[in-house]
Amino acid sequence: MEFIRRKGFHLKTNPQIVGEVCQSLEKDGKVTPKDLVDASRPKDAPLHNEFEWNDKIASEKYREVQAGYIIRSVAIRITSIPAEVTKVNVQITKAEDEPNVRFYHAIERDGKGFENIETIVTDDEKEAKLMAQCVKDIKYFKEKYIVLKDAMPTLFDAIDKELERIEVAS
Repeated sequence: MEFIRRKGFHLKTNPQIVGEVCQSLEKDGKVTPKDLVDASRPKDAPLHNEFEWNDKIASEKYREVQAGYIIRSVAIRITSIPAEVTKVNVQITKAEDEPNVRFYHAIERDGKGFENIETIVTDDEKEAKLMAQCVKDIKYFKEKYIVLKDAMPTLFDAIDKELERIEVAS
């Protein structure tokens, strides 16, 4: 699997190493910030230099925030889509302008961990939770940018149409 850096994220470490370290820490397709901090404590750990270890500057909770940022920083480049991941209701496509997909998602939003996209799309319950988050994010987007509705009516009409389609399918 080829890991790449997501747009807008800045790390010192090669994203391939970040992805491989995160994968090595997964338990049932899930990695937690705490596990990443603990694995990065040794000075020779691959991600050690991504963290602030001076306790006068950073506490343990801050390091866990840093770990969450690191986990969210990796994406995978889609080169092929395994048959076991492709389902009728999930379409993963390769877009030329955005050839990557975020690899880890916090579908529980409980701060306890991030699940990889392969685990999510092969589990109906997890997939439904991620889809519900997507709908919530789309509704939030509409609220946030409602002042632009008159300037971009086509976009807002498309959002409304898609939300209606999703609600009918549910």
